[in-house]
Amino acid sequence: MTMQFSRDKDGAPIATGEGKQRVLADFLQSDIQDDAIIARELLEMADEVARGALGRYEFTGNAHELTLRESGATLVESHGGDDRGVEIPLADFRRALSGWLTFIT
Repeated sequence: MTMQFSRDKDGAPIATGEGKQRVLADFLQSDIQDDAIIARELLEMADEVARGALGRYEFTGNAHELTLRESGATLVESHGGDDRGVEIPLADFRRALSGWLTFIT
């Protein structure tokens, strides 16, 4: 999964990707932004779900609804997006979120 991180002229973090990565990039940029606390909490919840300590975790952000399950992460755009959402393997979600956290801190 290849995603690119950069900053705009004002220093705000930007994530870009294609296909399913675009939805994940939009989630990182609009819902996590530069908030390391939220990123760490979501990483912790993804770990809990992956090891079976937590069956499901839901997070509602600015523009997306995230559901973490052992089968993967589902992202649904809150405002007029695809109602079915995009399914991303949990390991890929965690890897992208970890990279974003490293980038913003």
